[in-house]
Amino acid sequence: TGKRVIVLLDEYDTPIHAGHEYGYSSEIVVFMLNLLSGALRDNTELEKCVVTGILPLVFNSIFSDLNNMEVLSLLRPEFQDCFGFTETEIKQLSEDFSLTEIQLATLKAWYDGYLFGDRVIYNPWSVLNFLASSDRFPRPYWINTGSNALLRDLITHSETGFQAQIETLLAGGTIQTPLNENIVLRDLTTGDEQNIWNLLVFSGYLKPVNIILVPQRFHLLYELAIANFEVHSFYENTLQLWIKKTVGSQHLQDLLHSLMQADWKIFGKRLEKMVLSVLSYHDTAGDAPEQVYHAFVLGLLTHLSDRYIVRSNRES
Repeated sequence: TGKRVIVLLDEYDTPIHAGHEYGYSSEIVVFMLNLLSGALRDNTELEKCVVTGILPLVFNSIFSDLNNMEVLSLLRPEFQDCFGFTETEIKQLSEDFSLTEIQLATLKAWYDGYLFGDRVIYNPWSVLNFLASSDRFPRPYWINTGSNALLRDLITHSETGFQAQIETLLAGGTIQTPLNENIVLRDLTTGDEQNIWNLLVFSGYLKPVNIILVPQRFHLLYELAIANFEVHSFYENTLQLWIKKTVGSQHLQDLLHSLMQADWKIFGKRLEKMVLSVLSYHDTAGDAPEQVYHAFVLGLLTHLSDRYIVRSNRES
């Protein structure tokens, strides 16, 4: 036709994640480097290329040979209404599908809350599946579509203090951290919790609710929260998996059983044994060690969330 082509590459980093998970990361990086270089570098027939992914992972190795690249993360406003349903579109969909007020409120609680730039966005995959279901019952549609192995592995192998912050998020609280839009995959294996926060944000498992300028250090802190109930279920399941692996499923069930039976003497002994086996001196050596114990117990109680509403301390 005489027109130059436009290349669209969606989720370019999915094979990178798979390579990391299954032990062929070096090979897949070389493959992706050759593929992208052959398609994009010095290609006179190329008009432009649009690449989407969770993070600019392995940016320095895969994309280092390419020129004139611009990275636009979900923190930027350029495409903030292009990756999900807006509030206006949800209102129209609710009318088209004759949703009741309760059904609309359920849809909002489960699938709303993502922030692109400063625009609140609904998860399109989960919304469409919710509307297509005959019972209109909320389910973790998006969470169940992909592999969360890397995220689960990073969280369950992180330090107890990091997991305590996850428990704070589960209780409806927030945490503050810097965000880096240009980390590489190998940085995620160093155990640096800031890199894990980066991955959780850019994967859609956390949302920034506030930006704080730190003048003395000339950088930004992002206040992060869990986006909605669907994502909340991911953290609950991950923490439950971590606790079961750490203390053993039977020990956990015995502890919760003594709690439910109000057998405080047995419960106290089992909780003491569990704390001594899981927490270290370094976890509780800070200025507020009670916060670590509080978060740890809160994580245990998430196993009862199917029967009770579990809430942490609330601000007055």
